[in-house]
Parts: sequence; structure tokens; C-alpha cells
Amino acid sequence: MQTKLAANEQSSYAKAGNVAEEALTNVKTVMAFGGYEKEIKRYEDGLTVAKAAAKSRGAISAFGIALMWLIIWCSYALAFWYGTKLILDGRVDECNGDEAEYTADNLLIVSSSNLQAQK
Repeated sequence: MQTKLAANEQSSYAKAGNVAEEALTNVKTVMAFGGYEKEIKRYEDGLTVAKAAAKSRGAISAFGIALMWLIIWCSYALAFWYGTKLILDGRVDECNGDEAEYTADNLLIVSSSNLQAQK
């Protein structure tokens, strides 16, 4: 969608540019017949279409970026929730009498060893 809207935007800018080029090339004729207001209006009409295409492309870009960040933050939330659940549940195998596999101590040991490894 962004590619299509960018192409529309560029073609609108090209049309407006052609109007400006035509008016500047024939500046003597435009001024002689007082057509400068008409040429300004034609140029502004071309820019209006380009502006609408740019707004649409910007909205779609913003939606895509917002969706990407939503997925990232939801992934973080899921990871923190599941990690906390593992610690709180302790993953104890009660049949064998094993101790908890995940505890707050294990979490602190892993965290501090990661910090030391980064130094």
C-alpha cells in the first residue's frame, strides 16, 4: 500500500512540476495575458492531490509502526508474565520430592552473572 501511495504522490508532484515548468517556460505569455493566477491555481490543485496522498501514506506508516511496537510490547509482557509464573509455581515435581527449579535466587544469580559477563 505504501508503494502504491508513494507512486501516486510522486506522479502528483510530477504533474504539479510540469505545470510550474510550463508556466516558467512561457512566463512572458503568462504575464502578458494575466494568466498567473490561473497557473497558480493549477499548481496548487496538483499539490492538493499530492498532499492527500502524503497524508494517507503517513497514516498507513504510523499504523504499521504502532502495530509493530504493540507486538513487541505484548511479547515483553508475555515473557515477563510467563517468567514470573515459572518462579511463583516453582516447577516442583512433587512426586519425586525435588526442589523448585526456578526461584528468585536463581533469577538473581542469572541476572548478576549476565551483568558480570557484560563488563
